[in-house]
Amino acid sequence: MPAHFCRLRASAVSSKRQDRRGDNVNEITVREYGRLTTADIKSTLDEAQVSPSAFQWVCRVSENLSASGAALVQIEGRQWLRLDNYVGVIETPCGTRIEILPKYLDAGDDVSRARHLLIRMLERALGLPDREVGPAVLHTFKAPLGELAHGPLP
Repeated sequence: MPAHFCRLRASAVSSKRQDRRGDNVNEITVREYGRLTTADIKSTLDEAQVSPSAFQWVCRVSENLSASGAALVQIEGRQWLRLDNYVGVIETPCGTRIEILPKYLDAGDDVSRARHLLIRMLERALGLPDREVGPAVLHTFKAPLGELAHGPLP
């Protein structure tokens, strides 16, 4: 099952909300090389708690990617995954959305700057032209990436 790129959100490290279809979404933000666990912890940019179903799904996706030489995570025991050199947003079938921001500084939790860097990286990687948009549209991605490039679907 492929990872889905989604529009980014501009809120805290971990939150729950409903998406446009009314489905419950658990949103998690971590940094590149951060860790995911099923253990009951306080989520930070370096470590975040995910549901067991999201954990297992990420393991399966990583296993499939590893077969082609591009691992998503490294397994650290039965309850921990360390994210690899990957940035973007993945959405699990159970409704967990994991935003993985670039780790451009060892110290500091400037989520806004990291999101801006991620957006610039995606623009360059996808060859998207610079667009004049308001801050809310640029920093609050709540729909598929295709809508960023081509506008909302009718």
